[in-house]
Amino acid sequence: MVRCACGAQIQAPKLSQLRELPIAEAAAPAGPPSAWGFAQGALSAGILAAVALVALAGYLYWTEPPKPEPFSAEVFSKNAAEQISQAPPAMLFNIWHGRYLPLAVNGLAPMENPGVERVEQQIAQARSYEMWLLAAAAVAAAVGAAAYFASRPAQRGRTGS
Repeated sequence: MVRCACGAQIQAPKLSQLRELPIAEAAAPAGPPSAWGFAQGALSAGILAAVALVALAGYLYWTEPPKPEPFSAEVFSKNAAEQISQAPPAMLFNIWHGRYLPLAVNGLAPMENPGVERVEQQIAQARSYEMWLLAAAAVAAAVGAAAYFASRPAQRGRTGS
């Protein structure tokens, strides 16, 4: 006799009688089998990675600096005239030194807006990153789809009529 946790006395077979008992069948699963497996997980991971990479590329696209305006001699002359008219006499020499001494040293070089090269390099670098991110997104989606289709069992079409 074996005492149960609830307090009841239960008759248990002897060890030699256990070998003679019929073998129980395996218990059925509690619910329906899951439709979600490795194939669906791989496809979802590939799609999520691709979406994240495309989102990052979009962020870089929308935050890249605007193209600089081309150099305008009119704007340059207007700014110089305003600076000269508003400057005290002690600053006029510094203005002349900063604006016109480079002409004496370098000659007549093409004038450009300051920082144009830096901005153009930033734009080129951002676009390079965008292309790499979009390529990585395509690879992630392709790997996810390949893993999905590779792990699915082959479906046989109907033959005959």
